[in-house]
Amino acid sequence: MDEVEKSISEVKLFFDLHDRINYLEERKYKNKYIIDFEIDIKSYISENELEDHFAFELEISHTKAKVSYEIFVKKGPNIPFHPHFKTNNIPLVNQRVQWVDYKGEKGTIVAYVKRMILSLAYNRDFIKSEKGVNKKALNWYLKGFQSGNSEFPTDNFLNNPNQVANLVHKRDQKKFVLDSKNEQELVSGKKIKIKKKFDIVEDESFKLGKRTLEHYNFNIDEDIISQNEHLKSDSHFYITQKAREQIWNHISWGNHNTKNNKIEQGGILLGQVFFDEEREVQFGIVEEVVVGRNTNGSSVYLEMSHETWSQMLIDADKIIDDQEKGTIQIIGWYHTHPNGLDVFMSGTDMNTQQRFFNQDWHYAIVINPHKQIWKAFVGKEALECKGFILKDDKLNIPASAIQITKNNSKKKDLIILILTVLLMVTTLYGIFQMIQNGKVMKNRESSNKELNQENTGTSVFKCAYHLEEFQNNKTDSLKLESNIINQESTPIDFLEKNE
Repeated sequence: MDEVEKSISEVKLFFDLHDRINYLEERKYKNKYIIDFEIDIKSYISENELEDHFAFELEISHTKAKVSYEIFVKKGPNIPFHPHFKTNNIPLVNQRVQWVDYKGEKGTIVAYVKRMILSLAYNRDFIKSEKGVNKKALNWYLKGFQSGNSEFPTDNFLNNPNQVANLVHKRDQKKFVLDSKNEQELVSGKKIKIKKKFDIVEDESFKLGKRTLEHYNFNIDEDIISQNEHLKSDSHFYITQKAREQIWNHISWGNHNTKNNKIEQGGILLGQVFFDEEREVQFGIVEEVVVGRNTNGSSVYLEMSHETWSQMLIDADKIIDDQEKGTIQIIGWYHTHPNGLDVFMSGTDMNTQQRFFNQDWHYAIVINPHKQIWKAFVGKEALECKGFILKDDKLNIPASAIQITKNNSKKKDLIILILTVLLMVTTLYGIFQMIQNGKVMKNRESSNKELNQENTGTSVFKCAYHLEEFQNNKTDSLKLESNIINQESTPIDFLEKNE
């Protein structure tokens, strides 16, 4: 299969995969192949008229160097009024309206046709003012774009197919899932299913935390308050110093000498959202930022590829997982309008907000790093709201948390005091017990001495008594002996006398 046949097969397969594209016929004219097709898509045919059906001719030619392709509008009433569609106004020559691609390298034939379709729907990402060939349509579009014309884009068909990611946020699970649809692609002559297109799954319900604004000691930086003048929401939006520094570093705030902030850039906002029941006011606080790396952008558009979204969601998950459960979550996004652009939500921005950040508690901020201005928006309709940047994160601890900390500190001090007193009482009691035990021992020793003394006296007394008794007995015995002697001598004396 040569390059022309391969290109024809690829584009016909692409047409077959989409119900809103109708392949009509293929024909050969001289050295070109022409494919006729129709698209059901809304776009302008004048400044005030929209149509939803257009017919085109895709011309494919081949040279030794490469295969080239061009798209023309088929003759008919619906001619696009568009910056990239050029009309040949040469007299006596058939007028043909051609789509002028803004890319030097067209890439594959399918990518080329997709760019035309997305451009036709007035997607900002696919309209380049410097490549505009219809000046009247370009001036009209830029004027409407800067005024925030809600009609742009005019259709969501194929809208940013590489960007669409599921931003499902679960209350208990802060992971994000890419939900895919299967499309068919021709590989080696066979149709196989591949994951190619991404759809959005609706966000699950989320309950706001209840807290009052008085619970926070917000110290506002009065020098960089948001430029919101036409407030349509009572909601408040606060950016911590840490988050501000992350954003400012990413977009090179105030730096006119770098190329980085001359193209649009963006990222995801992480933080918390609360509802003040007393004031009936919702307020969000941005604490962390995930910057979008490897984005494709220009001075008037920002394109975040599937890879960019995946990178941001993975980085966001890591940050969320490192925090305590329920402390932070994805609450919105930010992007820049560089150079001389004003800060507002364009049609494409509104499309992103409504697709990915469509909850009442989702925020968006638009920043111009050159003018050093910014605005805050909230909800699916991106209503303007008050935006503030905090001056010192250290002073922005909830007052309730401070009081709890103080109470805990007091409790801790009280516990330490009680334990110290108990220790002292125990020690003193131990000393007292030791003293008492010493006194008791002394008393016992004294008692024992007295007892010993008493016992000794009694023994002496008994000994004296026994001695006296013994002496008395001895005396009695002597007396008795004496009496006996006397008695014994009496008969002798009597005998002697008788003699």
